[in-house]
Amino acid sequence: MKEIEQKLQGKIKRLTNKTFKFDERIKEGWFSAVYFLKTKKIVEEYLPDNTVTMQFFQKGNGVLCGTDEVIALIHTFAEHPESLEIKSLKDGDKISPFEPVLTIEGSYQYFGYLEGIIDGILSRRTSVATNVYNVVKAARTSGKQKPVIFMGDRDDHYTQQAGDGYAAFIGGSTAQATHAMNEWWGKKGMGTMPHALIQMFRGDVVAATKAYHKMFPEDELMALVDYNNDMITDSLKLAKEFGEKLTAIRVDTSGTMVDKYFLRNEHLM
Repeated sequence: MKEIEQKLQGKIKRLTNKTFKFDERIKEGWFSAVYFLKTKKIVEEYLPDNTVTMQFFQKGNGVLCGTDEVIALIHTFAEHPESLEIKSLKDGDKISPFEPVLTIEGSYQYFGYLEGIIDGILSRRTSVATNVYNVVKAARTSGKQKPVIFMGDRDDHYTQQAGDGYAAFIGGSTAQATHAMNEWWGKKGMGTMPHALIQMFRGDVVAATKAYHKMFPEDELMALVDYNNDMITDSLKLAKEFGEKLTAIRVDTSGTMVDKYFLRNEHLM
């Protein structure tokens, strides 16, 4: 069994048609390239008895994701899906360049117009899963795995959250920032705190963290420490105040700034 499957064994469930909220306009060809729609009409008129095998693969190494979504898409929108033979690897499989990950065999006019949509699903989901997997791998040191939280809500359109959150889960992320990102695998969002909370406590990181912990005592306590651009000082303050209750700190310092610690200790640079 491949490494990523071993890590997630017992956690991955096969998703079903009921998992996904597809746009019904897919059936009308609204999201398909026009040349696919024209080809469908030509084949129906001149080659109705055809049988084709369509194969999907990628150019690089990665962690596969999107297969359940694609299968659900086909069963929802293809004509006579029961007549199609579909073979695929599973979400979470580690894949190699030009390795086939999905094949569909049947009459072209039944499913060919979905080709571009299938490409897009596999491309996006695999890209997110692979990127998260690489981050998770980088966060594994001395045989110990640090948890990785996926906060993709700020990186893309909100309509992408459910699928991207699932792909991040497949990649090995232990938590996602929003409830929508957890929709497909049945959990709730989690995270730390925004800079705005510390701002409203006039830059007092300890006071803001106390309020957060009092309001949500069941959450793992993870504090944001870069607000004052003095993260070492604020991290030590938090460690002194909360001790072992402090699970983690989050550093979000801008690449255009220098932390005050280094300004105070320029001789160490």
